Amino acid sequence: MELDELREAYRSTWLEWARRTDALQQMIDCRTPDPARLEHLLLAVEQSRAAHNETRDRLARALGHSPATPNEAASGDLRVRTMARLMWDLAGKPKGTAESDWKRAEIMLETAATAAR
Repeated sequence: MELDELREAYRSTWLEWARRTDALQQMIDCRTPDPARLEHLLLAVEQSRAAHNETRDRLARALGHSPATPNEAASGDLRVRTMARLMWDLAGKPKGTAESDWKRAEIMLETAATAAR
C-alpha cells in the first residue's frame, strides 16, 4: 500500500472509530439502553479502535518510525479490565458478574483484534 493510501486509510479508520463511539455514547445516554445493542456497539467500537491502531502502526512504519510497543500483556489486561468494567457499569452494576464480565470482555477484544488483522 502506498503512502497516500495509508494516509487515507488512517483518516478513514479514525472517522469510523469516531462514528461508532458517538453511536455508543448515544446508546449509553438513553434512559433504558438495550443490553444486546450495547454489547454490539461496544464490539463495533473496539473493532474500529483495533483497525485504526493497526493502520496507524502501518503508516508509522511507512514513514520510517517505529510504532510504540507497550508491554502487550499489561496493555491487554488493562483493555480487558476497562471493557469488563464498562459492561458491568452499563448493566447496572449487578453483583456476582465479575468473572462473566471479564470473560465476555476477553472474547470481545479477541474478536475485535482478529477482525482488524
